[in-house]
Amino acid sequence: MEQTTEILEINQNFLINQIEAADDVYGAFKEIHNIEDPSLLALRETDIYRLRRGLCLPSAMATCINWLLKKPLIGSRRDEYLLTIGDFFRFVVPFHNRKQLTNEVGEIFDKPWFVVNESGDVYHQAILAFAKGLGIEAFSLINFPDIESILSLIQQGLPIAISLDNRFVIEKTLGLNPDFVEKREDGYYIKIEGQNGIEFRKFEPGRHVVSVLGLDSSGNLIIHDSFILPQMKGTNLLSLSLKEVDHYLRYQQGGPTRAIVFSKEQITSPYINPNVFIPKEVVKAVETELQTVFSYA
Repeated sequence: MEQTTEILEINQNFLINQIEAADDVYGAFKEIHNIEDPSLLALRETDIYRLRRGLCLPSAMATCINWLLKKPLIGSRRDEYLLTIGDFFRFVVPFHNRKQLTNEVGEIFDKPWFVVNESGDVYHQAILAFAKGLGIEAFSLINFPDIESILSLIQQGLPIAISLDNRFVIEKTLGLNPDFVEKREDGYYIKIEGQNGIEFRKFEPGRHVVSVLGLDSSGNLIIHDSFILPQMKGTNLLSLSLKEVDHYLRYQQGGPTRAIVFSKEQITSPYINPNVFIPKEVVKAVETELQTVFSYA
């Protein structure tokens, strides 16, 4: 049966702000023992803005998990949530570049297992392993032609973290609003108001991940974007048609469409990527850390 919801019905505590999450994540990086691994160079980023930009997938994951569980489990700050985005990195990054990991059926991954790429973008396999450690099933989707092709999952009430061309940020999230965006001869600049005053950062082409939380009564997608500038008000919840979102599935830099769907049980879809390796060692580590967290809660 198709499930619908409305923006006003969504608990704002479920929604993650990736800008706010950066401080805890930055602290997590200082605690991780293998952070000096050369392949983790991007995680040693000292430019806090660039770090914030790279947190869209973990933040979308957290929003989706909170929405699925209907409780605020993962957040941006320790004082408000049991787990933080920083905990994702604390629990999973120690396994980055590890060899000879095994999955739940005993298969050995004979190549190094990576959490992030050289740019610091998080791989789906790390998200899936973390989710499984929390007792949640997550599935990596690839090469779906449009939103219609995965609509049945959304209609079941399953949240999806979906990768879009990041023109979406300029055109939809920030809405070309002159309070947030300035167009210059060499492109767009994002206006950031912070403790040190106003600064402008050049918009860079790439991908951006948002959370699809369902359908409203008009049949539009309810989307949350975690990219919330300090001067913005509200929670960045958008109601957009399938066609509007399809437009951003065409990436300027090319490549296949990608998304992650979160569920409490197994699902079926022709677009599930069967080649994602989920090490049982990572899952077990997350389970163990979670038990410690709950024992102190």
